[in-house]
Amino acid sequence: MTLRHEASGAEQYYFYLPLLLLLIVPVAYYVAVRSADPTDPIVKGTVLAQPKCECSACAATRSENESLLQKLTSAERPHGVRDPAQEATLWGKISQTFLSGFNVPTTLLGYLFLSLVYVVYKIFTVGTIVEIFDPHTVLGIPESATKSEIRKAYRALSLTEHPDKVASHLRKVAEGKFVTISKAYKVLTDATARANFEKYGNPDGPQATSFGIALPAWLSNPAIVAVLYIALLGLGGWAVYRYFTYGTVFGDTAKARTLENGLQREPVEKLAKSFSQGNMQSPCLTADQALGMVAGIVRAHHPALALENKDAQALTKAMDGAKAPTSSNPAAAALLAHMHRTVALPKDVLETALRAAETALALAVRRGRYGDVPACLALYRGIAAAVPPTAGSPLLHLPHVTRAAITKLGGNAVTPLGLVKNGRPAFDKAMNGVTGLTATQREEMWAAALRAPIVQINGCSFGDVSVNQTPGNETQVHAESSEIACTVKLTFATAEDVAAGRVGAANAASDSPSKKGGKKDAAAAPATTTATTAELTLPSAGAHTPYFPQPQRAGVWLFVTESSRGGKLAPILNAAFLPFDDPAVLGARNAQTGEVTVRVRIVGPRQVGVLSVGINAFVIPSSHIEESRSFKLRLDRWSKKQRLAAGVDDEARKGADTVGRYSVVEVVVPKEQKQQAAAAAGQAQSGEGEAEEEVTNDDE
Repeated sequence: MTLRHEASGAEQYYFYLPLLLLLIVPVAYYVAVRSADPTDPIVKGTVLAQPKCECSACAATRSENESLLQKLTSAERPHGVRDPAQEATLWGKISQTFLSGFNVPTTLLGYLFLSLVYVVYKIFTVGTIVEIFDPHTVLGIPESATKSEIRKAYRALSLTEHPDKVASHLRKVAEGKFVTISKAYKVLTDATARANFEKYGNPDGPQATSFGIALPAWLSNPAIVAVLYIALLGLGGWAVYRYFTYGTVFGDTAKARTLENGLQREPVEKLAKSFSQGNMQSPCLTADQALGMVAGIVRAHHPALALENKDAQALTKAMDGAKAPTSSNPAAAALLAHMHRTVALPKDVLETALRAAETALALAVRRGRYGDVPACLALYRGIAAAVPPTAGSPLLHLPHVTRAAITKLGGNAVTPLGLVKNGRPAFDKAMNGVTGLTATQREEMWAAALRAPIVQINGCSFGDVSVNQTPGNETQVHAESSEIACTVKLTFATAEDVAAGRVGAANAASDSPSKKGGKKDAAAAPATTTATTAELTLPSAGAHTPYFPQPQRAGVWLFVTESSRGGKLAPILNAAFLPFDDPAVLGARNAQTGEVTVRVRIVGPRQVGVLSVGINAFVIPSSHIEESRSFKLRLDRWSKKQRLAAGVDDEARKGADTVGRYSVVEVVVPKEQKQQAAAAAGQAQSGEGEAEEEVTNDDE
């Protein structure tokens, strides 16, 4: 058997087609996954634009930031920010639209798609030539021709097509053609040859099998094949390693060792290591420790960041004579100066600091201990809104507020809700003694106080979602529940709604910055929500951040904890950030009552007893709005009758209600927690199978 590698016509393109598809699928998947931002709670495209605070202070900050961007060259501009000057030209529009996000995967994907289009085009245009050997056609005679006519036609062709009868430069072509003529004559005149042709397709009998595998002819050269293998396995592997390790193939690895959020990998890994080394019994993070962690990342990105002597003195004065935390990192003092509004830090420093605070919060949540969360949240809110992380007036979250205004309005104890409850006349009277504020600025301050967010925890119920996952149709929770749904009722409203009596009085956490919501069990009376015909106002989705270069989204961080383990050491069962403008939140919110139903799933503890589940809500970036409540979760053994009544058997499943009774914001169990729970359940099942079977028999 002879193996041919040659392919003519479109055959070689049939080889290229599957090869390109094998390359396009993983590259396209990689580009799609990398382009999605897993930290953004709202999928890109569902919200038309980033929400913005419309006060004049934030508008001025945005205008200043845009002016600075316009002065930068294309190389200096942040990734993804377009240059208006370049977009004025045709080439500028093309480059800004298609080349601004240049990187190796997207460029490779573009070339692969262009190659795919070319290959498909060649397949449909080139075609494959298949010639069928017909002796009568070769000799130019009809199938009814006699032997004398066959002989006559053969002689005539021999006189014109014989290699000795043609010019020397046509002799090679003539040789092949004359072989075909001789073969046709032999088939038509020799009985044995004709029988072999009809049986084997060749007058000489069976021959060696020859077939092609649609490879281009140039691939039959061993040297070329060897070079291709070296390039693919050597250079290709090196390029893949460089890109996935450093984010670049030929660029500077020192600049490319960054994470998706733009932070350098090394300081973030050090911070993650410090979180992993601690145990659940170690002391919880303090505000100073969280500040030191974030400042370490900021210092790694901006080594020269430090305060001048006059700025340090201004910070000490703003802190009422208290010294800044002792630290070998000057970036900590610089961040404190920003949060006390004594120094305007560069825009890139603030963006780095906020990303570092987000990273610290994410690591604290991943660690799973609730006691580390408040310090990280306070620091994040302090950097975003430029407010002190541990003290300060809640009125600092209103636009144009000065120290003199805070003093006239009642001091640090007054919240925006308290301001609205006192009424507009009291506000105007107090502000008459404050100089330096225009009438427009005072109006903006009052309007922001009216829209200050108010969040209440109204209640929480529990259900087993292993049988029926539709909202409102969960079965009774029990000790064998593998996944439990905590259906939390929250009220999202504003200070104006509370002051007008459209919402029941908020708890102490919303009215005083020095108190937190008291912990109540499920039997305690929930915060009341008065139903009215008028729709309640949704808190502003654009946070007031005039000292930050980019708009920030406002919302609620919701944490579900196992509070029965005690205080700050309580494990975090699940957590989620709920932006006020999230489509899921808007869809699950009752406009008349302002109530939002959030269904947070947690892993079942698989034990009999009573657990205390803590529901904790923090408004971002408002530093004074937070509430915590505790609810009892009773887990009893499940009898066979209860299983049948709940619809565990196949017959009851068929009649189960699969239509949700209300809209909810769904918060699923993190994948890591599911895997850990499955592994723990497998170990427990191997040792407790006999006891479990005995309990079931007793319940029958």
